[in-house]
Order: sequence, then structure tokens, then C-alpha cells
Amino acid sequence: MNIVKPKNLMVLSLSILLVACGNDISRLSDDDLRKKIQECDYAIESEMTAAEHQVCDNYHRECKRRFDEGRFVCN
Repeated sequence: MNIVKPKNLMVLSLSILLVACGNDISRLSDDDLRKKIQECDYAIESEMTAAEHQVCDNYHRECKRRFDEGRFVCN
């Protein structure tokens, strides 16, 4: 039986939340974005679905966008 790990469940929950909220990552506070990036970075990539990878890629892209604006958010 395949057991869902807490980290994977969290990323999946975030994915569903983003879909429900219109996927507007730019509205996340810097602190919330930093937390989501940390969750993605600690998730086990081999156990992530394609959708979870995409959500994490979107978070990283938003961090880069904020960094390019002069906001050092995600490191």
C-alpha cells in the first residue's frame, strides 16, 4: 500500500489551494512565499507528481521575479 508522506501531502494541498485561489502567487507575502519555497526544497523530488513540481517551479519563478525587483526574499 502506498502511504502519502506529510511533505507530499502538504505540497499537494498547496497545489489544490492555488487552483482554488486563482493561482495568484504574486499575492503571497514574502514570508509565506519563503515558507512554501522551503517546503518545496525539502520535498523528495522523486515522490512528487508533475503538478507538484510545477507548483514548486512557479514558487521559484516568483522568488526570482521578486529578486529581480530588488527584493531578496527566498534565500
